[in-house]
Amino acid sequence: MSSSPVSGEKPLGTIITFYSYKGGTGRSMAMANVAWILASNGLKVLAIDWDLEAPGLHRYFAPFLVDKELTSTEGLIDFVNDYATETMTRIPDGETLNTDWYRQHADILQYAVSLNWKFPDGGTLDLVPAGRQGSTYSTRVNLFNWQTFYDKLGGGAFLEVAREMMREEYDYILIDSRTGVSDTSGICTVQMPDALVVCFTLNNQSVEGASAVAESAFQQRSQRPVRIFPVQTRVEPFEKRKLDLRKEYARSKFARFPDHLSSRRDRDVYMEEVQFQYIPFYAYEELLAIFGDRPDESLSLLKPAERLTSYLTDGRVTQLGAPPDKEKREEILAIYEGRVFDIDPAVANANAAYSRLGPEEQAAAQRLLKRLVRVASPSEGGEDAAIKYRIEDLDRSSRAIIDLFADEQVLTVELDPTLGEVVRMTQDSLVKKWEPLQRWLNDDRDFLLWRRKLNGIISEWERLREDKSALLTGALLDEAKKMKASRESDLNASEIRYIDRSLHEEQEQIRIRLQHQAQQEKVESSRIEIEQQSQALKQAEQKQKSQRWMIIAGAVAFILISIAVIYFLNLRREQRIEAVSKLTLDGTEALKNGNYDEAAKQFTDAIQINPSNDVAFIGRGRVRLAQADYDQAISDFNEALILNPNNTDALLGRGNANLGKKAWDAGLQDFSRVLNQTKSAEAYYNRARIYEYKKDYKMALQDYRAAIQISPEDPMPLVGVGNIYLQQGDTERAIGSFSQALAIDPNLFEAYLGSGNAYLAGGINDLALSSYDKAILINNLDPYAILNRGIAYKNLGQKENALADCQKALNLASAESSNDQIRQSALVCVESLTTVPVDPEPKIAKIYLQYLDRKDLPTLTAIGKSLDSQSKGLYRVAGKPALVTAPTTGDIRYYYEEDEKIARQVKKTVEETLRKRGIEIKLDLRYWPRMAKKVPTGWIEVWVPPLAGRNPTVRRPVQNSAPIYQQRIPDKPIYEQNNIGIPNAKKG
Repeated sequence: MSSSPVSGEKPLGTIITFYSYKGGTGRSMAMANVAWILASNGLKVLAIDWDLEAPGLHRYFAPFLVDKELTSTEGLIDFVNDYATETMTRIPDGETLNTDWYRQHADILQYAVSLNWKFPDGGTLDLVPAGRQGSTYSTRVNLFNWQTFYDKLGGGAFLEVAREMMREEYDYILIDSRTGVSDTSGICTVQMPDALVVCFTLNNQSVEGASAVAESAFQQRSQRPVRIFPVQTRVEPFEKRKLDLRKEYARSKFARFPDHLSSRRDRDVYMEEVQFQYIPFYAYEELLAIFGDRPDESLSLLKPAERLTSYLTDGRVTQLGAPPDKEKREEILAIYEGRVFDIDPAVANANAAYSRLGPEEQAAAQRLLKRLVRVASPSEGGEDAAIKYRIEDLDRSSRAIIDLFADEQVLTVELDPTLGEVVRMTQDSLVKKWEPLQRWLNDDRDFLLWRRKLNGIISEWERLREDKSALLTGALLDEAKKMKASRESDLNASEIRYIDRSLHEEQEQIRIRLQHQAQQEKVESSRIEIEQQSQALKQAEQKQKSQRWMIIAGAVAFILISIAVIYFLNLRREQRIEAVSKLTLDGTEALKNGNYDEAAKQFTDAIQINPSNDVAFIGRGRVRLAQADYDQAISDFNEALILNPNNTDALLGRGNANLGKKAWDAGLQDFSRVLNQTKSAEAYYNRARIYEYKKDYKMALQDYRAAIQISPEDPMPLVGVGNIYLQQGDTERAIGSFSQALAIDPNLFEAYLGSGNAYLAGGINDLALSSYDKAILINNLDPYAILNRGIAYKNLGQKENALADCQKALNLASAESSNDQIRQSALVCVESLTTVPVDPEPKIAKIYLQYLDRKDLPTLTAIGKSLDSQSKGLYRVAGKPALVTAPTTGDIRYYYEEDEKIARQVKKTVEETLRKRGIEIKLDLRYWPRMAKKVPTGWIEVWVPPLAGRNPTVRRPVQNSAPIYQQRIPDKPIYEQNNIGIPNAKKG
């Protein structure tokens, strides 16, 4: 039933749609069993849940899914929605879509998840679910416009490409279609399948509706015939006379099907063989017959599923391959029925913790867990074993996962006397028993073994006090270079530093060798020249020996002295070059790590040694740029341009500084000069921002799209496009752009802020509130997000929350003179929510409570009450505790020297309150003068770390947590408020 392949190529897979005119026929059950039977015979099978309005196929496979409820797993609706959003984002006004553009987005396989079951002979069963389940699922389905998808966005051609890509990858693709007659059911019954299984019960409505759809599909597919297999389901044998009549009626309605069977008798035999009887046992759970029936049972659902599979495959597959043994069958059956059946608690906890994570967090969790296992090499024997790992060696995304896994008792954090704070698996048995972990380890074993070897080498290098002789060279360095290029996210800071040091040393040795070679060539050249001159002098000496011997001696001496002077000057020059190179490299590293003062010193020292080094001027200019010292930055970039007028790095840096100064025309000129020399995504993006400020939206869109073409993995140009659409009042396309940006970076503050503004402008306040919440999780000091969340609260009638946010935004905006517009808007908001006169300059300190674990909210509430009761009028707790994600071990932060005394009082009160609740913790007192311009005087923050596990007598209840997002410093957009609640986007 698959297409004939070109000789030597793999045959294309077969697409089979399972359809029913009415629900409740057992269609999904029949399809799930057929899919399993095919996979059990060593075939690659993909199952797709296309019943978007009533998804349920995943429940038949739930015991074999990590995310059993699909709370974080995307699927079909996300596949088509992402394509539609991306397409609408990329179509310029008045233009049409490039017909080939959609091909790169037609890979539905990226939305597939594999079942956790080992099928024989390489068989696989993957599932594309209907979509990520949750409160917004129905909204995403109902708002998707299939007519626009087909008529304007090339949906038909897009699905054709997806169809062919699936057929290239799988032997069989099974589609669970929506019931009735609709856009989506038409796709499944007419466009997609090679075969159509039409399930129906023996009542008039079901038979007539199903046969009409079968006939319609058959007629519409005259150019590409589709095989149609009618299947009777839920057949009850108790009323024999009526049953015989209804069967005869069904045979008459489906008389021509299956049309490839040659005789009426063959078709009658087929109808009887593949009928599914009603068996009450299967009415209570979505249960696969593979585990509900024994293989030798005659009255079962497994038998008709096997016979149907045989017809669908032309006899290629006739029965279940490798049925599960009795013990395994009982174990899986117990899971289906919700009974406790000897399931390892550690495995259950691991599955629960992992299933709560989104895709980005799951990737971070895999990186973390693979760090906690010492993988065994096949050559040395032994087994994989759990190990401890230093927390400080983990990246931020891995550290953020630890608390969730610790709450589920999957991981344990403890203090090791040698290593310091470490994390380990609570149960070592997870390494052997948790199948997903075993799969990750086996799939990545070669890399993990290489990384283990690398860490052994690094340990020896550190033991030798970082001796250069212990750095990588030759083939080992080449391999490390490749690993860093392809797997940098799986390397920690120590590993990357060692590889970089090895690469730097290699370059240094190459430089020294080249320098030595050049010097040797100079010496050799001088020697030859001296010999030639000596020979000439000897010849002259034969003629005028007595008169010229002193001249000869003087000439030789002069030449030798000249050579010595040249050698000395070259040596001094090389030493200066080496010193400047080291200072520049050290300055770049310091800048990368945020050590601005150290970076400025290194670059300044480099400039003093060699004032003609444009690279050092550019480096120092970037330091000034990071410190928002735009005038000094421009001065440094100008010096670099004097030395090299066409240096694009200097032009780009000066353009950024002009952008920071709001010197729009000067910035435009710099970015345009860069783009005349090279196609730079950064230059296009920043030039687009200037056009946006100047309200030249057409040019801004053009540049943003150019940046997207050059750097499609950078989400910021998509945010820029979204802001343009928002300015123009096109909230739907704005939301599409922001969603696309979040698909690239789920932790992007600007995208959540933009989405919130678009929803707010469109009057969808609940979704606006959700977006602002996520933005503030990432950056809790942004007055724009906080004010607009307050406006959303106000629109929803939540006056107390609205007042707290608007007042907090007012306080933040009052600290920066550049925030006058937002300050006025916040003041209006506060005044509209209270009858008490508003004092825009607060006279007493404000205490803001931040926490990382939702389960700690009751404790934070108690802390707030204690602080208020002991304030003595010196301070007050402002608003409610804020949930954040920036990691902390616990601290009290103040930003002005005059606030230190109150900060110490707050620290004492918080520690005493925690102590009374059985939690011993010492909070650091942190003075952050660099952030002083961001907040007003009297602004004090309490950062409480996760408290679970600090009091061993308290057992936290298991509950779902919000996704974890990483803290980042945003490139802050400015939103001017012409009217409260209706933001006009303008980035700044």
